[in-house]
Amino acid sequence: MSTTISPQLSKLIKKRATIKSSIEVIRIYVNKFNKSTQSIRQLQIRLKSLTQYMSEFNDVQQCICNLDQGEEEEPERLEFEDMNMTLVANIEDIIAECNAATVQNISHSSSTSGGETVRITALVQRFINNCKLSHLNKLDGRTVGLLTITEIADAERFWVTNAQINAFEDELSSLKAGKLIEVERHNYKLNIKSEVTAYVL
Repeated sequence: MSTTISPQLSKLIKKRATIKSSIEVIRIYVNKFNKSTQSIRQLQIRLKSLTQYMSEFNDVQQCICNLDQGEEEEPERLEFEDMNMTLVANIEDIIAECNAATVQNISHSSSTSGGETVRITALVQRFINNCKLSHLNKLDGRTVGLLTITEIADAERFWVTNAQINAFEDELSSLKAGKLIEVERHNYKLNIKSEVTAYVL
């Protein structure tokens, strides 16, 4: 005796299959991901999509169970969910490894060109920000641990801005006052857009 599947159940089963296919595409991409040639941003985008697919799958599966009482599919569902959790962990591990490598490269580069000053500046800026958060009773927002890429970049930007202020003090004053500035100075042409814009903006 054949069992007739309702149109609603058939539609849900097709939707579930589509979600599984989408997750499998992500799994294949992650397995072939090359950290040296591919962007970490691609993984971050796929991780976000993966979590959405997993949520949609759970919703669809629950609807199927409500209609079909499909208890026989429970072991298969649990195995599929376990595979998805492993996939999420693998993506997060790769992202963490790439971030750690980036920080290490920045630190190594900085150590050969005033890196100690940059790191100290970043730590001082973090201390100031944490003090502000403590004053506002927002202790959970404080930053701890190793310096982040953003903190190092902000510290480098601080010194670049100060160097621009010192090197082009007259030009910056003229620009702020809406006056014209000399195009040539100290035997070289002043590139206003590349050398001054960072401070003016």
